Amino acid sequence: MKIPFWLPLLLLLLWGGWSFKNYYCDKCGCCGGESAAAAVTGPAIPMFTCGESALPGLNYPSFRDSILKTGGQGDTMVITGVQYADEPEAVAIARAEAFRKILGNKMPNDRVRIATRKLETTCAEAAVGGGVRGVDLAWNKLKLSLQESAIIESENDVTLLFPFNSTEKDRDIKVETYLKSLIDKHKSTTARFNIVGHTDNVGSDEANEKLGLGRAQSIAKILTNGGIAADRITTASKGKSEPVASNDTDEGRQQNRRVVVSINPQ
Repeated sequence: MKIPFWLPLLLLLLWGGWSFKNYYCDKCGCCGGESAAAAVTGPAIPMFTCGESALPGLNYPSFRDSILKTGGQGDTMVITGVQYADEPEAVAIARAEAFRKILGNKMPNDRVRIATRKLETTCAEAAVGGGVRGVDLAWNKLKLSLQESAIIESENDVTLLFPFNSTEKDRDIKVETYLKSLIDKHKSTTARFNIVGHTDNVGSDEANEKLGLGRAQSIAKILTNGGIAADRITTASKGKSEPVASNDTDEGRQQNRRVVVSINPQ
């Protein structure tokens, strides 16, 4: 009996799909279901050893910075520790925590989430030929109403997001509370504050330059009224020249309406 020419091709395709599922997906642990977060794309995640949570040696500052560049302003990182079938959940949690340590102060605790995910395959099966992928990374995107302000902290900077066409903080209680804590922390230090205002692209260059400066000066005034000496504060405006998001959407323009306060210890 003559075998149809398409039958070997069909068998080859079926075998390829089975191999992908059983070898690649189970080995890397990265073919899970849908997630509300956007998966991180960028530098390769270092491999773990079965039963262990310690990461191998690597250039941590460079790796950390390359990972953080994949997120947007104010996004929350979700670190999911992978638990293989022959491991306790504690190992998956420890892997996620080990990766969280790499981020250090670059990511505040309120912008990091720890989770776990259990696979059906054993670690021994997944580790054939090397280590295993011990964590999955994803970003939960920052979502705000268009009239809402926000506070985004990083290692030495804080970013304040402004509602449309505003120069004042609009007596937002969370902003007031944060600035008070900042004043209390630095009133007796010699730290200097560099405050830079930014805008979206609505309006002329001149108008946006003025609007950005107004935002920076409104924050500077709060600091001086609270007891920070004026000679420790500098203000400037970048207008619409340094967007951090697309100005083609309301959400992107909101990300660009911001004041960045850089704190420089002396």
